[in-house]
Amino acid sequence: MGCPRLHLLEDEKWQPLSRPSGDDRPGRVFESVGVVRHNDRHEASNKASAARAIDRLCCRVDAEAGARAIVITPPTMLGFMPALYTKRLADHVLREIDKDFAQLSPSEIGTFLDRYREQRRQG
Repeated sequence: MGCPRLHLLEDEKWQPLSRPSGDDRPGRVFESVGVVRHNDRHEASNKASAARAIDRLCCRVDAEAGARAIVITPPTMLGFMPALYTKRLADHVLREIDKDFAQLSPSEIGTFLDRYREQRRQG
């Protein structure tokens, strides 16, 4: 199986949840829940990045007849990305994979996808 055509849609450095994103306060404590950290600026930055990537993916799907997409993104992003899909994009998304592949080359990602495809066929 050949490596699928891969398109990098968004390439940004993620900001950690501490001082660089503006919040170095200790987490809040809720009875029976424990410590919860919440950073609105970090979440807003992630959502803005996801929205830009989804806009670019929508343009690619619109431009290429029969285009199909596999969305690979860290689990924290995948939690809210599908809510941003247009109906047309949702119809073209084959799979959503919750992995952080930021450090992998396109050929390494292609190898993962080949293995993933093979596992899906067998199981």
